[in-house]
Amino acid sequence: MELDRFSRHRTLSELPYLQRAARMEYTAALEGEGIVRFGVYWENSTDSRSDTLRIRGVSKELAKSILIFLYENAVTMESWRDVLEDATVCLREQMEAPQILPEP
Repeated sequence: MELDRFSRHRTLSELPYLQRAARMEYTAALEGEGIVRFGVYWENSTDSRSDTLRIRGVSKELAKSILIFLYENAVTMESWRDVLEDATVCLREQMEAPQILPEP
């Protein structure tokens, strides 16, 4: 099976007293059977963090839309899981049940 993976990168500028320069990457990888692993990676000159979340019931097109939503809204590492959980609730009301899965 060929793995489909999509990503968007964001570069944050160095703004004295406001923020350090950093890089963020948002990813979506189709794992098959309607499961998508979303991820966020953040790094600056002294630190890096990453996190992933798997969701079932997401098409390739919807995965791309969610990824673009995260990127265009500059969703932070601290809030991205909450944003995805809220999105799945909204989607569940409009279509067949996307659901967040526990990590294997």
